[in-house]
Amino acid sequence: MPLGARALSLRCFPRGWARVRGGTAARTMCAPGQARETTTSRPDATPRPVVYQRVAGRKRQWDVVRINPSVSPSVHTSNPHHHPQTQSPPPTAAAEAEAEAATLNDPTQCSSAPLSIEVTREAEAEGGDASNTHRGPGRTVPLRRSPLEFLSLSAGRAAAEAAFLPKGYPESVTPNFWPYCKWQFAAMTSGTITGVLSMQALLYAVGVGAGSVPLAAAINWILKDGLGQLGGVVYGAKYGDSFDVDPKRHRLLSTAALQAATLLEVLTPAFPHLFLLMASISNIGKNVSWLASSATRAQMHNSFALRGNLGDITAKVTSQSIAASLVGTSLGILVSKMTGDDFVYVLAAFAPLAVINLFATFKSCDLVQINTLNLQRAEILMSGILAAQLPSTPKEVATREVFVLPYSSLFDVPLLLDLPIASLGDQSNRVGQLYTTLKQDHFPRPEMYYLAVHRSSCETDVQAPPAVALWFDDRADPADKVAGILHACALRKHLASVDSAAADDGAVIRATHSRATVETVAALESAGWNLQTVALSSTTTTLHVPASLS
Repeated sequence: MPLGARALSLRCFPRGWARVRGGTAARTMCAPGQARETTTSRPDATPRPVVYQRVAGRKRQWDVVRINPSVSPSVHTSNPHHHPQTQSPPPTAAAEAEAEAATLNDPTQCSSAPLSIEVTREAEAEGGDASNTHRGPGRTVPLRRSPLEFLSLSAGRAAAEAAFLPKGYPESVTPNFWPYCKWQFAAMTSGTITGVLSMQALLYAVGVGAGSVPLAAAINWILKDGLGQLGGVVYGAKYGDSFDVDPKRHRLLSTAALQAATLLEVLTPAFPHLFLLMASISNIGKNVSWLASSATRAQMHNSFALRGNLGDITAKVTSQSIAASLVGTSLGILVSKMTGDDFVYVLAAFAPLAVINLFATFKSCDLVQINTLNLQRAEILMSGILAAQLPSTPKEVATREVFVLPYSSLFDVPLLLDLPIASLGDQSNRVGQLYTTLKQDHFPRPEMYYLAVHRSSCETDVQAPPAVALWFDDRADPADKVAGILHACALRKHLASVDSAAADDGAVIRATHSRATVETVAALESAGWNLQTVALSSTTTTLHVPASLS
């Protein structure tokens, strides 16, 4: 097969090497993980350029193209009178390099040497981690197995990979993409089965199994859908800003809401006179679940993208969801035939499937490694930086991230974001504290954020611990937000270690000001964090301070 028949995938192609022009590829087959050399290497020979080309439809096989520009074309011709033993002694290194350059740059010489390249097909070796590599020129490049390699027919496997895996898999996504997909498939399949059972229960409750459906039952069915959609709109308007701040928590909550709504539908046959009420509440839960799941999907999928291929990943995950839905529907029909209209049997089948759905969703969310900052991830990072540690990577922070139970701060002193500025301090010194805060009198240099130590305004609550209030200027960029949260965390750590009642707030703010903001931002970016988006709060408000005051 000509070389142009496949898309080239170049690995470690040194500067100065030219593309192959003309000539026919002579392919020799070899065992997986081994390369067959057809010429004898010489100690003084110039290293041959090597091009790696992925075999179409076979993600673990490569054609290895070795270019032999320094070999005389007469050695490779099919002339029967040619005698290799009469050829001249090997040229020197300088002469060989000159001949190589002439061969690569002269089209006539390339076209007159039909066997100046050789191709061997190499497959990724089976076995442990040590052998699970593909050796490129000068380095070892690890390859990950295709998750669809269990398919025996290469054409079927290629079609399945094209339908369910992003283009360029596995190099185009992060390593945790396929484990995430497996748990999502399990969650979607079990969730679809519970949906079939709940639909069966609804139909029995509305009277489908008893014969003709009266007009009142049809109206009730329509009303439950309308009320459910209205509930989803209200939920989206109220909590829409929170989806980007904490997507994993909302994804898990969406699954819990879906299973709660499904359980309510399963219970409707036991209370047919409450059909409209129970079905409407159930539909509200389903719409809330679908809205939250859709809103959090983009950011979670974006964490897997390595080549800006968010759209491709979303399309393939959607294809996987459709396949899981088809499998779940088929299994749900079988389960519904086994349970029949017996309420106890339906409930007994629903319970374990709901648990599987929740657990699989939890495991899939736990695998997601989001590389943008919210308050929880920022506090985890800053606590390590203040302890003189290197910034943690998104993978390390993901293992410590809490998204099931409410998040409890790592710092003893609370942080107040977007606090109304009128609530600063006691009535007697409110204006003075506010003026000092906005003028940044305690900062060594002007910043795009404002800090204050907030104390209780109640005279009877003198012993109440202080809190740190943080605001951002409307001109603040992501680097300014990183500097602000770092300063706030340092201030909170210091206040927790001293007698806060006797501490001078201004002196503490000045002492905890960090001058290493640029270095901190660079270190976070080197650790893999995307600082273009810093969403510390779902209700972020900024301050506009006139230049005359600041």
